[in-house]
Amino acid sequence: MCTKPKTINSDAVHHAHRQGVVHRDLKPANILVDESGQPKILDLGVARPTDSDLPSTRHTSMSEIVVTLQYMSPEQVNAVPSDIDARSDVYSLGVLLHELISGRLPYNLERAALHEAARVILLDDPAPLSSINRKLRGDVDVIVAKALEKTKQRRYDSADALASDVRRFLRDEPIVARPASPLYQLEKFARRNRTLVTSAALGTFILIIGATVSTWQAIRATRAKQLAVIRREEADTSRQAAVREQRAATAALLVADSARGVADTARARAIQEQQAATTSAQRAVRWARTPSPNTAPSSRHSVPPKMDPVPDSAVRITVPLLVCCATSWPGSMRNAATAIARWRANVALW
Repeated sequence: MCTKPKTINSDAVHHAHRQGVVHRDLKPANILVDESGQPKILDLGVARPTDSDLPSTRHTSMSEIVVTLQYMSPEQVNAVPSDIDARSDVYSLGVLLHELISGRLPYNLERAALHEAARVILLDDPAPLSSINRKLRGDVDVIVAKALEKTKQRRYDSADALASDVRRFLRDEPIVARPASPLYQLEKFARRNRTLVTSAALGTFILIIGATVSTWQAIRATRAKQLAVIRREEADTSRQAAVREQRAATAALLVADSARGVADTARARAIQEQQAATTSAQRAVRWARTPSPNTAPSSRHSVPPKMDPVPDSAVRITVPLLVCCATSWPGSMRNAATAIARWRANVALW
């Protein structure tokens, strides 16, 4: 094996294609290398014009295949003559190029039954050259893979285009072919494994639905939990405010009870003082109405001087005055007596 393949002469194949002839059986047994190393294409026994004999070969079936199966293109395996064109020979050239570089065929169909070999050619992708030899990674792998595409529209348009890309690689020039896109590879994988892909897609869809529902339920539960926390905090705040208000009301009741007790005590004391003042005033009045012992009669049998009774109006005026004095000076009975004595003197002058 080598990293730079020896180009096979595709000029003859391209010339035949330009003349409207498709070989349809390109394989090592039909390629002869002369003494100068120039390959020659042999055995055009199964070749046909691309368009002239199309009606007469349209009814070809799998039982009429006479070419070597391992070098057949997928459209040849399908046995649809209208699909066979120059790109079918390009596929066979790709198989030859793969064998020339790696020393093995893209598929091992030696012991495979006809239907199994047809299925492999139609559906299975060949192993990349880089999987056989890591030195073949890059442009060589891309060129061979493009020539072996299952869909002929993705292959090289002609044998000359294939040969030109090989020559570019040998000259270390950029090649025209590009690796297949991941989307195209995924599409081919889906076509080969319809049941698996359908099951995987259904399972993925169910998982997505389940994940969506679970996420939605989790979001709802989280929101409900957050709302419950908010409501609990609000309830705690309200309860604390109620406790503060209750404590304030209790303190106000205690203050009111204390004030009521003070008022009751003051009222009782005032009543006592008022009663004591009233008693003192009554005593003073009685004492004021009693004759003084210092006033003696002129003789033993003399008649005491006649004294006018104290007017009731004076009593009415004096008693409140005495009560007021007694209230102002509760313990000063001497002052009260002095006041009464002065009052008696004033009454005598009347």
